Amino acid sequence: DYPTDGWPTTLMLVNAIGFFAEAADHHPDLAVSWGKVQVKLWTHSAGGVTLNDCICAAKVEAVGR
Repeated sequence: DYPTDGWPTTLMLVNAIGFFAEAADHHPDLAVSWGKVQVKLWTHSAGGVTLNDCICAAKVEAVGR
């Protein structure tokens, strides 16, 4: 979970995550609400967490904190 200070910041974070996820062709599950973005990463086809999930998680950490 990544807390934000309101709706505009929440949307900016979602867009940032979407941008690099699309570039990596790896798409996390996002739960978006006022003041919070929840990110879930795992590879459906692999049935678990893969290296791509870890790489994406590191990028999410970089923009979400």
